[in-house]
Amino acid sequence: MRLNKPALVVLMVCLTIVLGGCGDNAPSVTDVHNVSSAKENADKVDALKPAVLEIQLLLRDSERKVGGVKVDIQWDDSSIPSNTSAWSNKDGLVHVEFEHGSQLLSVHANPGNYSAPGSIEAPAVLFGGLTHSIEMVLSPAGALYGTVYDIEGLPVAGAKVACYFHSPEFVDNQEELKVDVFTTSDDQGRFALGGIPAGPFILEGAFEKQMSVWRPGGMMDEGSSYRDLEIFLEPAHPVYGQAIDQNDGPVAGVRIVAGKPNRRKNRRSTDYENVFNYGTRSSVTRSGDDGTFVISAVPDSQGWNVNARHPDFAQTHVVIDAGQIDVWVELKETISLTGVVSDGDGTVLHNTQLWLLTDERDVSVNSDVKGYYKFSDLHNVDDVYLIAHHPQHGTALIGPVVIAGESQMLDVSLIAGQSISGKVVDADGKPMANVGVQIKGALPRDNFSESRLPERFLGVDSSLTNSSGEFVFDNLYNNEFEIIVYSTGKPAVFKRGVKIGDVLEIKVTE
Repeated sequence: MRLNKPALVVLMVCLTIVLGGCGDNAPSVTDVHNVSSAKENADKVDALKPAVLEIQLLLRDSERKVGGVKVDIQWDDSSIPSNTSAWSNKDGLVHVEFEHGSQLLSVHANPGNYSAPGSIEAPAVLFGGLTHSIEMVLSPAGALYGTVYDIEGLPVAGAKVACYFHSPEFVDNQEELKVDVFTTSDDQGRFALGGIPAGPFILEGAFEKQMSVWRPGGMMDEGSSYRDLEIFLEPAHPVYGQAIDQNDGPVAGVRIVAGKPNRRKNRRSTDYENVFNYGTRSSVTRSGDDGTFVISAVPDSQGWNVNARHPDFAQTHVVIDAGQIDVWVELKETISLTGVVSDGDGTVLHNTQLWLLTDERDVSVNSDVKGYYKFSDLHNVDDVYLIAHHPQHGTALIGPVVIAGESQMLDVSLIAGQSISGKVVDADGKPMANVGVQIKGALPRDNFSESRLPERFLGVDSSLTNSSGEFVFDNLYNNEFEIIVYSTGKPAVFKRGVKIGDVLEIKVTE
């Protein structure tokens, strides 16, 4: 556990986080200026001895020292991030030895019986022969108590109960997600879970080919206890499927989301205002190279919807009937708009945001590292307009782009520095500060909404003059504009036919 950096500054010996100390007998400090006391320990550094890291875990607003908590310590081993784990003893103390010169990065405390998880960034070099101390103050944890029942309302012993520190909506959209805390129900189906932080949570239960059809979740108040919660299980089975194209060829990488219809609206109240019973969790997976996929568990009594998405195909929906064990998903090739975004010199631009303005809705995508973008599933679109915007490279309004049932390719070029600037003065030619200035482009066609002009769409159509009466509108697109000046107590002044690059002087008179 060592970085080969013998010339590191000794002033970094002292690590102070929340409260900390240097050396065996150094006092606790709260002011970072006390790091200078490390000079007194410079003569104690011994590269042949281990560096000692001591982490004291305390519960906030309490004198409790938190024992039995697993702590993960991240450190740098020759520029390779490494991890070491240890448990706090009954006095809430974690004691770990490192080789001289190891660089500490961060500390993460896992959930405990009484404490919520916590993390701190702790960059410091650990020197041999010295003890480095951290006092880590953790928030009080919440607790969840309840019973797992089967479809007949009987308690289920030995059921696995897992808790996620996320909202049910978030959990339901994840292909893979780490369980935060878990336990097993006792012989009466009861469970107890501690270590729950303030914020969202959701419980789930499972037992021998059974899955949760009702599961409690909601918001945990710090240090609260929610009792008499109920998890209901029902027999479930896997469903095997394959995604194919119109020629019966397998389609890999299809994102499959399967779940009960109206699952997001279907919930029941509990005895707690901020806790509800939610329906069955959806299943999220992807098809393999041969197009096959497995929906791991579907309740025997429920019919589920399956939503399949792939960038090269139109979004597809199929239904799984109650008890069905296999499903075929046939994907139809999508109608798309694709292209590459570049600057005026032809350099591709990533992270450009593009909006497709259709009659039904506005769709947004970002260009990737190769400048490539793609709008899919445009089968109900005739013609569209496209807005592209990059903060450093300008804006474009393009259209109409005629789709008419066929995929199209359209490259986008953004030119930075396209602006209109000016100065607002009064009748005597003196600059007027803090005067409202608005810009409005000409409509590309009669039925085009002003709200879809890029300056309005992006929220950059208004400004105030500075102390010198000056204003500027940057990142504009090729168009003819109207500038409107609003001054308190005076009629608005309109400047029409303004073009990119114009520098204006606008006089406000009575």
